[in-house]
Amino acid sequence: MHPIIRYETQKQIVSAHNKSKYIILVVPLLIENNLQNIADRILVVDAHASIQLNRVINRDKVTLELAKNIIRSQVSRRHRLNYADDVIYNNNSVETIKKRVIILHQNYMKIISQKHSI
Repeated sequence: MHPIIRYETQKQIVSAHNKSKYIILVVPLLIENNLQNIADRILVVDAHASIQLNRVINRDKVTLELAKNIIRSQVSRRHRLNYADDVIYNNNSVETIKKRVIILHQNYMKIISQKHSI
């Protein structure tokens, strides 16, 4: 499946490039699959370990032990955050997160305008 997914992703990126100033790819296992090089910037959405654990339990309807195993199978939060150019902490209220998204959007637009002025 991976070659097919990569091909489709590239096709959608090319298509979106004509419509948008920037593109956000949602890749849940970006670091685990060593795909960091497909992006100019890496935005990590992070939450405290206890929140992650509760979300896995509620989302997947699994036991605490299984949820811990799922989280342990991924790279650590620290490792993931080491790759981050930007972070949204998903421990906060929706309003706080919205404000962070607006700031990030403004930053991304500024980066794009600087690239085009060179």
